[in-house]
Amino acid sequence: MRVGDVLLWVLFILSLAMALWYFFGSSPTLEQSILIFMITALFGMVIKITKISANLDNLEKRFNRFEIDVMNSFKSLKEDINIIKEGLN
Repeated sequence: MRVGDVLLWVLFILSLAMALWYFFGSSPTLEQSILIFMITALFGMVIKITKISANLDNLEKRFNRFEIDVMNSFKSLKEDINIIKEGLN
């Protein structure tokens, strides 16, 4: 597990503990419980966005390589067609 994943689980458990503490005790305020939950949700979204960004970067690199390969294929096809045309004349 990555550090971010471990931290996300710790924050999630902390938010559950704060919610239970609020419902069965009287120590944290409602705002504090909501704040911990919001921080957990925000941190989780940041981790997911970071993973999606890394995947998109990888996809962009692969697409650029594919584009170069297609361009080279068309160039070689054009050269082959020109050779065939010269042979017919």
